[in-house]
Amino acid sequence: MDKMIKETFHFALNMKMKFILLLLLSGVGVIIAYFQPLLTRRIIDDGLNNREYSKVIYFAGIILAATLFQQISEVIQARNYCKIKNQFIQYLYKIILDKLVKIDLNCLDKTNSASISNTLTNDISNVSLIFDRSTLIVFNYGIITLGGIIGLAYIDWYLTLIVLLFIPVKLIYIIKFTRRLEEINTDLIKDSVQFYEWWGENIEGIKEIKWWRLFDRRNSLLEEKQKLILNKQYSATMIDCYNMACDNILECGVRILIYGYAGYLVCNAQLSVGALLAFITYTEYIIRPISVVLYVKFIIAKIKPSIIHLSNFLESPEEINYGKLEVGDFERLEFKNVSFSFDQKDVLKNCDFLVNRGEKVAIIGHNGSGKSTLVRLILREIVPKSGKILLNERNVSDYDINDYRDTFSISSQTFFLFKDSLRNNFDLKHELNDDDIIDRSHIYIELNKSIMNKMITTNGKNLSGGERQNVALIRALCKNGEVFLLDESDANLDKEFLHKLDIMLKNLKEKTVIFITHRKSDFENMDAVYHLENSCLKRIK
Repeated sequence: MDKMIKETFHFALNMKMKFILLLLLSGVGVIIAYFQPLLTRRIIDDGLNNREYSKVIYFAGIILAATLFQQISEVIQARNYCKIKNQFIQYLYKIILDKLVKIDLNCLDKTNSASISNTLTNDISNVSLIFDRSTLIVFNYGIITLGGIIGLAYIDWYLTLIVLLFIPVKLIYIIKFTRRLEEINTDLIKDSVQFYEWWGENIEGIKEIKWWRLFDRRNSLLEEKQKLILNKQYSATMIDCYNMACDNILECGVRILIYGYAGYLVCNAQLSVGALLAFITYTEYIIRPISVVLYVKFIIAKIKPSIIHLSNFLESPEEINYGKLEVGDFERLEFKNVSFSFDQKDVLKNCDFLVNRGEKVAIIGHNGSGKSTLVRLILREIVPKSGKILLNERNVSDYDINDYRDTFSISSQTFFLFKDSLRNNFDLKHELNDDDIIDRSHIYIELNKSIMNKMITTNGKNLSGGERQNVALIRALCKNGEVFLLDESDANLDKEFLHKLDIMLKNLKEKTVIFITHRKSDFENMDAVYHLENSCLKRIK
């Protein structure tokens, strides 16, 4: 929770000039609100009762001018409130994206993207209420309430005490309602996370649902999971209704007491009609604003669980990146006695591996042999249990992780294609023109400018497996790193493109290549071949 509070405080400091402006405008509005009932009293007592029309016009003109100024001030405040809230939402998305870039990828493997996206979006929506106008205006109402109490006391102390009696009563049921609401919202976040994860699985697994005729089973589960969430939302809504009903009953009781006592004073000529109207106005300055001020506890009950959830996300483990060194020119990459285990099972055991600048090395192994783990170790997504991974004879952890990864052109077994043109999926950094892309990819495939305008859907779902793999390979060629790390890049290629891939590997003459595959071949263009089996890496060529 501390992390999110610090980020919110940091944002508020950057907005301090806008808050100062809002405070000044609020102060002026409060002063106007304080004097308006007194001016109304003067219109009635000094103008109407004494039949002095000039005073009626004079004080009415002052009220009109004050009201115009107050409304202009309200518009300016509303604009600034909206801007502050929108900027805070942008700020939250930015710090979340910054966190996603640094987060340990193992944290994201526990759920699907739909669950993460929907939950974070809901959390941002809730937390942004901190800078919502309805929340920030509470400070205005707090000052208005204080002004109202002063105004009431100026007119009659006994009436003031009657009005103030309702505050502790309201506070008692507000505390009870908000405690329950906070419990509901905490449970609602947990249930929503589980639902979004399940819902995302339905979308990703829609083919299986169709093929296995799982409609009835999935509909039954949907009804069960939705009922759980909807019941909690219903409970939260009803708490709001109960609170509003209690407010209305309490306010009505206070008004009846005021009318009873104040009516007695007016009828006995102890209080003027103008003073009574002013008193009623000041009463409204207290009753409604105090209801709003105390309603902040309801807002906090909604915000607090999301703040905790966002803070937990922002405090998630990050990739280890203590290194400060720049890589410079690549010379060699070496594994020395590297071991890695998962769930107490050895995936890699005492592995040695070496690739020098300009060499082409193949690593072969069947599915599940640990090839992907080897790739993740090279890319520093995970760290070895024991042993060392050296780049240019220094531990890879000595290098800045982003600079280190810039060394590699990667065609991974699992890659993502963005909903964009082929051009922008080839060149993710948008640094190359069409001629550069064509030039860099020609050692694998001949491209033309027209095909690069083709739009693809999210993750290339409108492409075949082979076409997706081609995009990944061209992407690696466009990056043109010093080391080409190709993980199962031949998995979805037909015979024609397998031949093209072999030619590409041969033509990467000045590049270092680490080619990981389950496909057995003669590897005549490789300087070394390793076989990964039973958690051990053995050089066979």
